Amino acid sequence: MTSQLATGACDARGERPLGDGEALAVIEAERIGVRYVVRHQRANATLRAALVETLDPRRWRAAAEARRAQAHWALREVSLRLARGEVLGVIGRNGAGKTTLLQTLAGVFLPDEGRLVRRGEVSCLLSLGAGFNGNLSGRENVHLNGAVLGIARKRIEEKLDAVIAFSDLAAFIDAPVRTYSAGMRARLGFSVALLVDPDVVILDEILRVGDAAFREKAGSILERFRGAGKSIVLASHSMDIVQRHCDRVLWLDRGRIRAEGPPAEIAAAYLEDARREQDRLGAAG
Repeated sequence: MTSQLATGACDARGERPLGDGEALAVIEAERIGVRYVVRHQRANATLRAALVETLDPRRWRAAAEARRAQAHWALREVSLRLARGEVLGVIGRNGAGKTTLLQTLAGVFLPDEGRLVRRGEVSCLLSLGAGFNGNLSGRENVHLNGAVLGIARKRIEEKLDAVIAFSDLAAFIDAPVRTYSAGMRARLGFSVALLVDPDVVILDEILRVGDAAFREKAGSILERFRGAGKSIVLASHSMDIVQRHCDRVLWLDRGRIRAEGPPAEIAAAYLEDARREQDRLGAAG
């Protein structure tokens, strides 16, 4: 599978719009898997070695075997159901497959196996600010990101002042984004969430952006989505965040679901597993 990583805000259309009182799940995944192909290349290859391998069939076969592509399953046998108005937390260590799962649910990737159904409009905020143009101002980048999300220019203009105020960047909004710090870029990227009105919102570790005051405001945006009956998928390393905001938590481990259930229960099991792993590494060291 050849895949492109999401670098900012993205938008995916589902099978059909949701009607009032819709009882169907907004996202259903049944035993989905996502596979990456890892190709190994020799770092010290020379032109002479390449010519020798070409002329000697035995060496050519040996070199081809060494460069053979290997499949890595980032997700395997993952099944879930996201109800309308539900907030689902996704936890797991780095490399567990959290971001790949979010990108797949958003439609950035297509699963290599299994069945995935999305109903309604899905918007995701992943690597905040990564899609900004550094030569454009903050104001211009709000327009750019809004256009990428498919938002009408009129709505962007109506919401622009609110976006700027929420980001706390009014003094810098007309400066080139290349002069922003990483935190400022992330705050502006998250503030663009004020422009969207999807059925499903997918968030990747973005409630830890900025200082305490801004994180509190970010949490209020999540509650605004929730209050409007939107479904939310939230990936985070913070057990406090998932316990505070989520109805249910899914724990990924090496691309597979290890546990799923109430936030407090799953968070406690995850932290206990992390403690045991730390003890084991300490004993081995």
